[in-house]
Amino acid sequence: MIPARPQLTGNQAVGLLVNVFIAIIGIGLPLSFVGLALEIDLTSHPLTLGLMNLLAIGWVVRQAIGRTGGGLRRALPLHHIDASLYLP
Repeated sequence: MIPARPQLTGNQAVGLLVNVFIAIIGIGLPLSFVGLALEIDLTSHPLTLGLMNLLAIGWVVRQAIGRTGGGLRRALPLHHIDASLYLP
């Protein structure tokens, strides 16, 4: 059985949220400069927005794994959902 983890504190939650913003800005600024140089609006394309969000969330998950010292299962505990809770 996996031991109980301490709950996420407010400071940690704000820190992870700030990390997401930094990652999105860090990815978005160079991308907007490339789009400006090529005279193409890359920043509003849905694929670009999805990729930026995926990279930002992946970066935060990577930091969470590093902070917990465990693997992916410890950072993102996935549990089975009871069949009675499924939508009809």
